[in-house]
Amino acid sequence: MKKDIRTWIEQLRGAGLLDTVSKPVDPRTQMGALLWQSRERALLFDNLEGFPGWRCLGQAPGDVRLAPLAFGCDRDEMVPEFVRRTGKGGSTRLVSSGPVKERVFTGDRVDITTLPIHQCGVRDGGPFISAGLMISKDPDTGRRNLSFHRLQMKGPRKTGILLYPRHSWINYRKHEARGEGMPVAVMIGHHPMYYFAAATTTDYGADELAIASALLQEEVEMVKCETIDMEAPAQAEVVLEGEILPNVREEEGPFSEFQDYYLAGAGQNPVFRVNAMTMRGDAIFKNIQNGAEVEGCVYHKVPMSSQILRRIRSVGGGAQVRNVLVLPGIFGVVVQMNARYYGEARNVLMAALSSEYQHPKVAIAVDEDVDIFDYADVLWAVSTRVNPAEDIITIPGARVHAMDPSCREVGAPGAPGWHRVGGKVMIDATKPPECDPARRFEFERLKPMGAGQVRLEDFLCSGSGADRRGHGKEPELSEVAIVSGGANGIGRCVALRFARAGIAVAIADSDREGAHRVAGELRAAGAQARAYEVDVTRAADVRDVAARVRRDLGAVDFLANLAGGTIHVKAVEDLSWAEWREVMDVNLKGTFLFCREVAPAMMERRSGRIVNTASNYGFTGCALRTPYSAAKAGVVGFTKSLAQELAPYGILVNAVAPGPTDTPRVLAKSTPEAREKWKPLIPLGRTGQPEDVAEGFYFLVSPENTYITGYTLHVNGGLVMN
Repeated sequence: MKKDIRTWIEQLRGAGLLDTVSKPVDPRTQMGALLWQSRERALLFDNLEGFPGWRCLGQAPGDVRLAPLAFGCDRDEMVPEFVRRTGKGGSTRLVSSGPVKERVFTGDRVDITTLPIHQCGVRDGGPFISAGLMISKDPDTGRRNLSFHRLQMKGPRKTGILLYPRHSWINYRKHEARGEGMPVAVMIGHHPMYYFAAATTTDYGADELAIASALLQEEVEMVKCETIDMEAPAQAEVVLEGEILPNVREEEGPFSEFQDYYLAGAGQNPVFRVNAMTMRGDAIFKNIQNGAEVEGCVYHKVPMSSQILRRIRSVGGGAQVRNVLVLPGIFGVVVQMNARYYGEARNVLMAALSSEYQHPKVAIAVDEDVDIFDYADVLWAVSTRVNPAEDIITIPGARVHAMDPSCREVGAPGAPGWHRVGGKVMIDATKPPECDPARRFEFERLKPMGAGQVRLEDFLCSGSGADRRGHGKEPELSEVAIVSGGANGIGRCVALRFARAGIAVAIADSDREGAHRVAGELRAAGAQARAYEVDVTRAADVRDVAARVRRDLGAVDFLANLAGGTIHVKAVEDLSWAEWREVMDVNLKGTFLFCREVAPAMMERRSGRIVNTASNYGFTGCALRTPYSAAKAGVVGFTKSLAQELAPYGILVNAVAPGPTDTPRVLAKSTPEAREKWKPLIPLGRTGQPEDVAEGFYFLVSPENTYITGYTLHVNGGLVMN
């Protein structure tokens, strides 16, 4: 299934980050305030006054800390992951039709006033389409450009538009010089990766739709427009087709802009005439609330941070830059780095201030011990590691962003030469570099005695009302379990059993949709649950999921390793090394990686339970299943060894070895006759059910198990007893 706004809604719902608003809401007078107040959760409106049948999504995501969900990674890895994905490139493909063609309106049948367009701010010039991504082309080369533009509704087929002096403005000026309008397609509503791509500034001529493909990690399907020689994404919700008229300017604005002001950009701006509108049959409209630190800013901060990170990592032949984050207001940026030499941070900051983007005028460098997502921590570094006489450098007379109202404006919006001139500042808030270890040692941050070993929740009584997780999410003392492979079969039943016992469950699985489905099932039953997509054979994936679980649910108390894969029923001489490795990686390496990630924190707390998945084949062996039997025997040996390592810390490590079990996969791949052949071999006379195995997992993590470790519990009806 292609990623679109609908898969994104389900992902938000699965993560518990979506609220549905069913009471009547007026997009013109109420929606802006509701979106503004919802910084931590997306809002899906399904009852829009004056717009029957429409739904609308906003604040998805409304904070940069929630954006990692779209990338499936931890907060601190989001910007580097953006760099990694876009370094690979992407592609688009023309298809004959798509969902966005389900309803087509042309000519006088077009009426954008029937769309639930909201008004962001009280001083706005009226309702603005704030989530429109405009596709234009260079008339000389035919190369596409995808970009953000505000569109002020002025009539059924007319909007004003602000064209900032960048790539789309260049395209427009070329068309205008020919005395012709610029054909454009404006899509409204899609997966957030399209919005990140549209806000990515790179070389003129680069196709941001290919960047969207790279971010999505899938090909982008395009369909031909109805009235212009353009293409638009097939899975979009709404597409407006038309042209930006040549040599026509009208009053446009004001509008609630990203820097939290109204007036920048307002004036005599071009006009967009809409000639066609296509949409899905049940289209979901997208409204982006603008202003500081809301959804509109998120789409700019992430790609801008990423492009700056890509650039400054090469400074001086390779600076040790870990991360970058654009600050509130978009005109500042903080760089997290490890300074090795005196002056290195300044070189990096100069590069940050002269990147592809015109926004940054304030650049701050901090060390890796500063959390750049915590603005108070950044200010702490500025306050305690900066000597203003030496570490703050101002640069006068630089070109700055044309929508920065604090700087001198030259020219006017909608006209050639519009820009602003002002100063820029570099603040080196790093501690002394590695080349001066004695001085650097003086800036080591303090740690309280017992850090990493003593937890407040262990000293609070349950009647205090304190939240043991420290997140203000749940008042009760719920324990947390990661269940890998929890989307289907035995893993799903283990997740259900844990949840029934009041355990908060993190379902980690390569089956993203299945994981979210089970998480939703658990939440519907009143349990705490989150879903995480993971490839258990990739160390980075496992590390990211473990970190996200700690952030979302708290410290991990239990780990149930149930991820499994292909068995490959073959004679050993017919097996390839790749097939052998595949089975080993999923069944044994994945178990090791998850144990490696959760064990250190359990050791610090001196408590925890780990249960791995073995098999009766790990004890008896099985012809034609040598890699699977070997992997499961490895799990048994690994479990025993790890149990010995972790026993001094009070951590119990065991395994469960299921016998023949009627999982959905087994039932789909085997016949009733084949399953009947097992029954005479099983002393209890029946094959197992996933719930039988789940009870074994629960017993090993339950309070009833106080002294069993290093043991493999056979759940096979007596088929194997040793």
